Formats: sequence, structure tokens, C-alpha cells
Amino acid sequence: MMPHILYISYDGLTSQIGQSQVLPYILELSRNGHRICVVSFEARGDFKRLRATVSDELTMSGIEWHPRRFRSRPPLVAKIIDHLDALWTALRLTRHHRFEIVHCRSYFAADIGLKLKRIFGSRMLFDMRGFWVDQRREGGRWPQEKLLFRFLYRRWKAKEAEFIAHSDEIVVLTEAAKDEIETWTAYNGQPISVIPCSLKYERFPISNQNETLSARRQLKIEPNSLVLAYLGSLGTVYLFHEMIVLYQSLKRIQKKSILLMIGRHNQQDIIQSAQEIAPELNLNDFRFVKAEHSEVPFWLGAANIGVCFITSSFSSLGVSPTKLGEYLAAGLPVISNDGIGDVRSIIDDSDAGHVLIDFSPHSIEVAIKQIVRLAGYSREALRERSRPFHDMERAVGLYDQIYRRLA
Repeated sequence: MMPHILYISYDGLTSQIGQSQVLPYILELSRNGHRICVVSFEARGDFKRLRATVSDELTMSGIEWHPRRFRSRPPLVAKIIDHLDALWTALRLTRHHRFEIVHCRSYFAADIGLKLKRIFGSRMLFDMRGFWVDQRREGGRWPQEKLLFRFLYRRWKAKEAEFIAHSDEIVVLTEAAKDEIETWTAYNGQPISVIPCSLKYERFPISNQNETLSARRQLKIEPNSLVLAYLGSLGTVYLFHEMIVLYQSLKRIQKKSILLMIGRHNQQDIIQSAQEIAPELNLNDFRFVKAEHSEVPFWLGAANIGVCFITSSFSSLGVSPTKLGEYLAAGLPVISNDGIGDVRSIIDDSDAGHVLIDFSPHSIEVAIKQIVRLAGYSREALRERSRPFHDMERAVGLYDQIYRRLA
């Protein structure tokens, strides 16, 4: 009999990340015969909209789901409450089910998983995702000039070393992250698998000509316009300023250009911020659309190029942008910057776009010329070239092998 697995995720199955990077994986792994019990933390709005749909999918796949409430207020205290809730839930479930494996998705889950390993002897899979502690510091979430955040950073760095030292296997998103961890004194030589953010390619079909025209009509974009797309949130690590500079430069050469923002964005804030960088831009230069994950491929069909600019730092060694795989699956060439995980090697190896070495005027000028060239790429050919890097079938196969090794 397959081992019983407790899957702990602080990302909700009803969130955008959960819909693209958690739920599809566990559904496929269940179809491979694995017995899975999920504890996830759900934001109220997402949970209300998608609870019934997700619950039905999990029930039909034989997956047991224990959704918990995701709290954000009051700051810090909410996280302590969530941690206690996760620990109590995991202890209660493990006493009942005696899970052989605890799959810990990121650091919050690993803190629970390590306790379960010590109490029950469960095997621990540390699915790091990225260098979360350093992301908090570098992204300004934990400013080190404040004593509290300095304490949090040091405490979680110590925990990170514990997770690395005591996990039975480790999963990272990039080869660059694997190479880095292998130099750490806490690393004990356990297997490290590289599994980048992946997706089910069949759920990201390439838009045909009629679908592209339909999307553009709904967005009031002319058929011959050149459209840059940005997919996802605009957090502290995403380079909004540089994206606007790129678009401003493109607009000077290609008058009929549009910047399409797909996500839950505040239009007024974005326009105001953009005009502080490029005063000549206005509302007519932008299009905004809010979309469920299943609707994203349709709206990407309106674009010619996807943009993926992320701050290059130590923590970005471990970054595998979800949007990169989604652009490529939809057949969109990508404009990105250097120093982000394995992005350069993926783009170069699959001839899938252009990587800026920096954001100097010369590099921006080169990128603009590349955008014009890349807009003529065959979407079908690009999609197939990128498939080996991001197709979920490969990722699920690797997780399946890990579960069987841990069993």
C-alpha cells in the first residue's frame, strides 16, 4: 500500500497560487495512487468563491482536505495564531492517521513538519520553493534597522538551517538554488531535486486567430497593436519602474503599443505610479483585466510578449517565476532580466525570448529591437520548445519518485 502523506501548505488551494501550483499537483499525485491529506490556509474571499468547486475535485480524487482560515490581522499576532492552528491540526490528524510522509510546502509548513518528524518519526520532505527568509529581508518586509525584524530574520535563518539539516529530502525550484545549498554547513548530503514551477500545458491552450481578435475586441485593442503583457501581482520584488521604462521606450518606436495588466491591480495607483516615471503615459496606454486562473490563457492570447522583471539578489537564485511558465505555455516570448534563478538558461535553451543584462539605456534599446523580432515568433513552436522545462507531467513524475523513495 502507498504511504499516507500529510501535505501542509500556507498557500490556500483556492488562491491563485494554490490553483496553479498546489491543487493540480496533488490531484495528479492522487491519480498515481498516493494517499494524500491536505492542510491549507484559505483567504476568506477566495474560499467563499471556490470552496465548493475545489472540495468536489478533491473528494472525487479521494483527497482529504482540512482548510484552515488564513489570518492577516493583527500583524505578526495573526501569524502566531495560524502557526498554532496548523500545529494543533497537524498533531490531531497525525495521531489519527500516522502519516509516513509530511510534505512541507515552504518554511511555515516545514516548521510544523519538523515537529511531527521529532514526535512521530514521520519522513520530512522540505519543499523550499525559494529562499523565503532572505526574500523577506531583501524585499523590505523585514527591515533590518528595526530590532523586531532583525530578530525574526535571525530566528528564521536558524530554523532554515534546521530544516535543511533534518529533512529527508529537499525540493528547490532552480539549479542555482541547489548549487548554493550544497555549500551550506547545515546540508547533510540528502537528495535535492530541482522542480521548477510547472503547469498543465493542456490547460494553457494557444489562442487561435478568432480568440485573439475576440480578446482584443473586449479589451478595445486594435488588431495591429503590439501588446506587452504583465501577469500577476506587483509585489516588492517585481520591477515596476523598469517595466514602465521599457514600455515607454517601446511606445516611442511602436506608437500602437499597449501594456496589458492581468491580475487584481488598482488601476488608479498603477496609472499614477506610471506617470511619475513617464508623464506622457495615460489610461489609454493600459488595459486591465481581472481573471480567474482558468481565464488567463484567453487574455494572454491578446498579447505579443510577456514581461518578467524581478529584482536580482541572493534570494532570486531560488526563484522560478510562475508567470514565466504560463507565458511560454501560451506561446508568448518573454522579456526578462538577468540573475533570476534559471531563467536565462531556460530562455536561451528554448529560444524563448530575450534577457537584459542590465537596465542601461543601451540594454533597453537592444530589448526593444528584440521585442519587434520576437513578436513574429510561431507560438506553437515556442510552446513545444519550452515544454520540457515547465510541463507538469515531468514535475509530477519527480514528486512521485520522491514519495516512493521516502516510503
